[in-house]
Amino acid sequence: MRAIQTASHWGIYDVMADDKGDLVATLPHARDAHPSPLIQGLPDIVRDKLRIDQPYVREGFLRHRGAARAGRGGDRFVAVSWPQATGLINEELQRIKAEHGNEAIYGGSYGWASAGRLHHAPSVLKRFLGLHGGYVDKLGNHSFGAAAHIAPYVIGRGDIPNLQTPWPVMVEHTRLLVLFGGAHLKNAQIHPGGHPRHDLPDWFERARQAGMEIINISPSRDDVGQHLTTRWLPIRPNTDTALMLALAYTLASENLHDRAFLHRYCEGYRRGAVRADGARGRAARGVRRGRGDGHRGVHGAAPRLPPGRPCAAAGDGDRRRPRCGRRPGRRAPGPRRRAAGPRTAAEPRAAALIGGEEAE
Repeated sequence: MRAIQTASHWGIYDVMADDKGDLVATLPHARDAHPSPLIQGLPDIVRDKLRIDQPYVREGFLRHRGAARAGRGGDRFVAVSWPQATGLINEELQRIKAEHGNEAIYGGSYGWASAGRLHHAPSVLKRFLGLHGGYVDKLGNHSFGAAAHIAPYVIGRGDIPNLQTPWPVMVEHTRLLVLFGGAHLKNAQIHPGGHPRHDLPDWFERARQAGMEIINISPSRDDVGQHLTTRWLPIRPNTDTALMLALAYTLASENLHDRAFLHRYCEGYRRGAVRADGARGRAARGVRRGRGDGHRGVHGAAPRLPPGRPCAAAGDGDRRRPRCGRRPGRRAPGPRRRAAGPRTAAEPRAAALIGGEEAE
């Protein structure tokens, strides 16, 4: 029996191999206090029947090549040898390049195939297609959605991962953490490069001990651990933006916004806050100010929220740190949240403060 240290999306761990080379167990790294239980299933899937054991080709394509397009999606796949498979790939790439050019080749395979870089499937594919003369690629990814393209127009930057506030800063400075979309612990099990240590539970506990108030705005109570959440505000799915605009309106109407900061650093704030004419302006005011429901629009968009002052979801204008995770960007209205989130955070100047609080 020998131990081999490796890493994947689920962290760093040792795999135990017997004398035949078969994996029989997985042991988490000694310094990982909260390892993902998913690693325990790795030995079973190495030779599982669900694994693709060799190259397979659609039968119609194998017989008729491009003339068999009608069978796509319903044809069966047949096993071929590696030399035959690579020959088919070479033949098709040469044909497409000769007939249509490299712009007809799409090389936008998505990632998560491997935590490493050497065998990272998209990187290897793009390197290969680049040597073939080029290909059509994509911009962004489905995790950030449109956020990476919207952010430069909203906050002047698009490097989303580098804009996240570190946990040590939040624990030291933040007293109110408002989570749109939650921060479920299960989502922290994986990382493209593999987590050396899964420490999110520890940071939540430190935040609780520091007295941080955590508000979970989500349809699901479990999006933040119940023992960590100060308040859960259930919201109807896909109404985050309406709530953010209602909060922004309340902050402004109750004079809790930082006028000097907005005037100096937020281009277009006045135009976004009050639009004097046009159907679009009337619609914006309808969401921001409410229409006859007595709750300034917030309950019309999210009727499950308890009655009360919308600003209660974001404190009283001081020491707040609204935070928006990746999850809101994956649904259809996600891009709107990416624009509304920074706008709401800017009113009390939380977007420019250390952890949402003025540094001493």
